[in-house]
Amino acid sequence: MNIVGQLEALGLNGRQAKIYLALLQLGSASAIEIAKATGFKHPTVYDVLDVLKARRLVSESMSEGRKLFVAE
Repeated sequence: MNIVGQLEALGLNGRQAKIYLALLQLGSASAIEIAKATGFKHPTVYDVLDVLKARRLVSESMSEGRKLFVAE
């Protein structure tokens, strides 16, 4: 089973798993950077990040006027 499959087995859907994995690889990243890394559209990334933040899997901070996200 690949990493995305393992994350799905832990309760994340496919998009959530791919975005979480991208954040693990990128470290701290903006939604645009995550969108480029995953191929998802920008609004989709924000929707998924909101879910991941609610599940406390992702945190958000501001740096130089940009929202940055990091996997917990």
